[in-house]
Amino acid sequence: MRKKIFLLSSLFSLIYLPIIASPVNAETICKITDPTGTPLNVRDTPNGKVINQLKNGRAVYIDEIAYDLQGKPWSKISGHYNGQYKEWGWVIREFISCYDSSLENQNSKAICEVTDPTGTPLNVRDKPNGKVINQLRNGRAVYIDQITYDGQGRPWSKISGYYKGQYKQWGWVIREFVSCYKNPI
Repeated sequence: MRKKIFLLSSLFSLIYLPIIASPVNAETICKITDPTGTPLNVRDTPNGKVINQLKNGRAVYIDEIAYDLQGKPWSKISGHYNGQYKEWGWVIREFISCYDSSLENQNSKAICEVTDPTGTPLNVRDKPNGKVINQLRNGRAVYIDQITYDGQGRPWSKISGYYKGQYKQWGWVIREFVSCYKNPI
Protein backbone atom coordinates (compact mmCIF):
# COMPACT_ATOMS: atom_id res chain seq x y z
CA MET A 1 0.00 0.00 0.00
CA ARG A 2 2.76 2.47 0.97
CA LYS A 3 4.64 1.58 -2.20
CA LYS A 4 1.55 2.40 -4.34
CA ILE A 5 1.07 5.77 -2.60
CA PHE A 6 4.76 6.62 -3.04
CA LEU A 7 4.63 5.67 -6.74
CA LEU A 8 1.45 7.69 -7.29
CA SER A 9 2.84 10.75 -5.50
CA SER A 10 6.11 10.45 -7.47
CA LEU A 11 4.17 10.22 -10.72
CA PHE A 12 2.05 13.24 -9.72
CA SER A 13 5.22 15.25 -9.01
CA LEU A 14 6.74 14.39 -12.38
CA ILE A 15 3.59 15.26 -14.31
CA TYR A 16 2.11 18.24 -12.46
CA LEU A 17 4.99 19.98 -10.66
CA PRO A 18 6.49 21.40 -13.89
CA ILE A 19 3.09 22.92 -14.69
CA ILE A 20 2.60 24.46 -11.24
CA ALA A 21 6.14 25.76 -10.79
CA SER A 22 7.09 26.78 -14.32
CA PRO A 23 8.22 30.35 -14.99
CA VAL A 24 6.17 32.64 -17.21
CA ASN A 25 7.49 33.25 -20.74
CA ALA A 26 10.10 36.04 -20.77
CA GLU A 27 8.01 37.99 -23.30
CA THR A 28 5.18 38.27 -20.79
CA ILE A 29 4.90 41.67 -19.15
CA CYS A 30 3.48 41.67 -15.63
CA LYS A 31 2.69 44.59 -13.34
CA ILE A 32 1.39 44.99 -9.81
CA THR A 33 -2.33 45.89 -10.02
CA ASP A 34 -3.76 45.86 -6.49
CA PRO A 35 -7.37 47.08 -6.87
CA THR A 36 -7.28 48.74 -3.43
CA GLY A 37 -4.68 51.22 -4.71
CA THR A 38 -2.48 50.61 -1.66
CA PRO A 39 1.02 49.07 -1.90
CA LEU A 40 0.85 45.30 -2.28
CA ASN A 41 2.28 43.24 0.60
CA VAL A 42 5.16 40.95 -0.41
CA ARG A 43 5.63 37.92 1.85
CA ASP A 44 8.42 35.46 2.62
CA THR A 45 6.14 32.48 1.84
CA PRO A 46 2.57 32.19 0.51
CA ASN A 47 0.42 33.81 3.22
CA GLY A 48 3.58 34.28 5.34
CA LYS A 49 5.27 37.24 7.04
CA VAL A 50 5.21 40.61 5.20
CA ILE A 51 8.77 41.50 4.13
CA ASN A 52 8.16 44.35 1.66
CA GLN A 53 5.51 46.33 -0.23
CA LEU A 54 5.33 47.20 -3.95
CA LYS A 55 3.30 49.98 -5.58
CA ASN A 56 0.90 49.51 -8.48
CA GLY A 57 2.54 49.71 -11.87
CA ARG A 58 5.83 48.07 -10.80
CA ALA A 59 6.98 45.64 -13.50
CA VAL A 60 7.65 42.14 -12.16
CA TYR A 61 8.38 38.61 -13.36
CA ILE A 62 6.44 35.60 -12.12
CA ASP A 63 9.02 32.96 -11.23
CA GLU A 64 6.77 30.40 -9.60
CA ILE A 65 3.11 29.74 -8.72
CA ALA A 66 2.03 27.97 -5.52
CA TYR A 67 -1.25 27.48 -3.65
CA ASP A 68 -1.93 28.06 0.03
CA LEU A 69 -4.00 25.68 2.18
CA GLN A 70 -7.25 27.39 1.08
CA GLY A 71 -6.34 26.85 -2.61
CA LYS A 72 -5.58 30.53 -3.28
CA PRO A 73 -2.84 31.05 -5.93
CA TRP A 74 0.33 32.94 -4.97
CA SER A 75 3.16 34.13 -7.22
CA LYS A 76 6.83 34.30 -6.36
CA ILE A 77 7.97 37.48 -8.08
CA SER A 78 11.21 39.16 -9.03
CA GLY A 79 12.20 42.26 -10.96
CA HIS A 80 14.67 45.09 -11.29
CA TYR A 81 15.25 47.75 -8.64
CA ASN A 82 17.87 50.50 -9.02
CA GLY A 83 19.41 48.61 -11.95
CA GLN A 84 19.77 45.36 -9.99
CA TYR A 85 17.80 42.14 -10.33
CA LYS A 86 15.95 41.30 -7.09
CA GLU A 87 13.82 38.38 -5.91
CA TRP A 88 10.95 40.12 -4.11
CA GLY A 89 8.97 37.28 -2.55
CA TRP A 90 5.35 36.02 -2.67
CA VAL A 91 2.18 37.97 -3.54
CA ILE A 92 -1.45 37.04 -4.18
CA ARG A 93 -1.61 36.11 -7.90
CA GLU A 94 -4.82 37.99 -8.63
CA PHE A 95 -3.06 41.32 -7.92
CA ILE A 96 -0.68 40.90 -10.87
CA SER A 97 -1.81 41.57 -14.45
CA CYS A 98 0.17 40.09 -17.33
CA TYR A 99 0.03 40.23 -21.11
CA ASP A 100 2.15 39.19 -24.08
CA SER A 101 4.44 42.06 -25.13
CA SER A 102 4.03 41.14 -28.81
CA LEU A 103 0.43 42.40 -28.60
CA GLU A 104 1.77 45.97 -28.38
CA ASN A 105 2.94 45.76 -32.00
CA GLN A 106 0.15 47.26 -34.09
CA ASN A 107 1.20 45.14 -37.10
CA SER A 108 0.73 41.96 -35.08
CA LYS A 109 -2.96 41.15 -34.62
CA ALA A 110 -3.84 38.35 -32.25
CA ILE A 111 -6.99 36.27 -32.06
CA CYS A 112 -8.57 37.05 -28.70
CA GLU A 113 -11.77 36.23 -26.86
CA VAL A 114 -13.67 37.62 -23.90
CA THR A 115 -12.97 35.49 -20.79
CA ASP A 116 -14.59 37.22 -17.81
CA PRO A 117 -14.12 34.84 -14.85
CA THR A 118 -17.39 35.94 -13.24
CA GLY A 119 -19.32 34.43 -16.17
CA THR A 120 -21.35 37.63 -16.54
CA PRO A 121 -21.17 39.81 -19.66
CA LEU A 122 -18.02 41.97 -19.70
CA ASN A 123 -18.58 45.72 -19.43
CA VAL A 124 -17.16 47.67 -22.37
CA ARG A 125 -16.37 51.31 -21.54
CA ASP A 126 -15.89 54.52 -23.50
CA LYS A 127 -12.44 54.94 -21.87
CA PRO A 128 -10.48 53.12 -19.13
CA ASN A 129 -12.64 53.28 -15.97
CA GLY A 130 -15.21 55.25 -17.99
CA LYS A 131 -18.93 54.92 -18.67
CA VAL A 132 -20.28 51.48 -19.65
CA ILE A 133 -21.36 51.62 -23.31
CA ASN A 134 -21.84 47.93 -24.09
CA GLN A 135 -21.44 44.39 -22.76
CA LEU A 136 -19.88 41.32 -24.40
CA ARG A 137 -20.39 37.68 -23.47
CA ASN A 138 -17.60 35.17 -22.83
CA GLY A 139 -16.32 33.61 -26.04
CA ARG A 140 -16.87 36.73 -28.20
CA ALA A 141 -13.91 37.02 -30.62
CA VAL A 142 -12.14 40.39 -30.44
CA TYR A 143 -8.91 42.10 -31.46
CA ILE A 144 -6.76 44.25 -29.18
CA ASP A 145 -6.04 47.55 -30.91
CA GLN A 146 -4.32 49.37 -28.06
CA ILE A 147 -3.15 48.80 -24.47
CA THR A 148 -2.90 51.50 -21.81
CA TYR A 149 -2.77 51.72 -18.02
CA ASP A 150 -5.12 53.54 -15.67
CA GLY A 151 -4.01 55.62 -12.66
CA GLN A 152 -3.71 52.46 -10.53
CA GLY A 153 -1.40 50.75 -13.05
CA ARG A 154 -4.10 48.31 -14.22
CA PRO A 155 -3.88 47.44 -17.96
CA TRP A 156 -6.83 48.19 -20.24
CA SER A 157 -7.35 47.06 -23.84
CA LYS A 158 -9.15 48.93 -26.59
CA ILE A 159 -10.92 46.16 -28.51
CA SER A 160 -12.62 45.74 -31.86
CA GLY A 161 -14.20 42.88 -33.76
CA TYR A 162 -16.94 41.78 -36.12
CA TYR A 163 -20.64 41.92 -35.33
CA LYS A 164 -23.19 40.70 -37.90
CA GLY A 165 -20.53 40.89 -40.61
CA GLN A 166 -19.52 44.48 -39.84
CA TYR A 167 -16.21 45.55 -38.25
CA LYS A 168 -16.85 47.47 -35.03
CA GLN A 169 -14.71 49.42 -32.55
CA TRP A 170 -16.12 48.15 -29.24
CA GLY A 171 -14.32 50.24 -26.61
CA TRP A 172 -12.18 49.60 -23.51
CA VAL A 173 -12.09 46.52 -21.24
CA ILE A 174 -9.88 45.37 -18.38
CA ARG A 175 -7.02 43.52 -20.12
CA GLU A 176 -7.08 40.45 -17.87
CA PHE A 177 -10.62 39.59 -19.08
CA VAL A 178 -9.44 38.99 -22.66
CA SER A 179 -7.38 35.91 -23.60
CA CYS A 180 -5.32 36.04 -26.79
CA TYR A 181 -3.71 33.55 -29.13
CA LYS A 182 -1.25 34.45 -31.88
CA ASN A 183 -2.84 34.50 -35.33
CA PRO A 184 -1.16 31.70 -37.30
CA ILE A 185 -1.69 33.51 -40.63
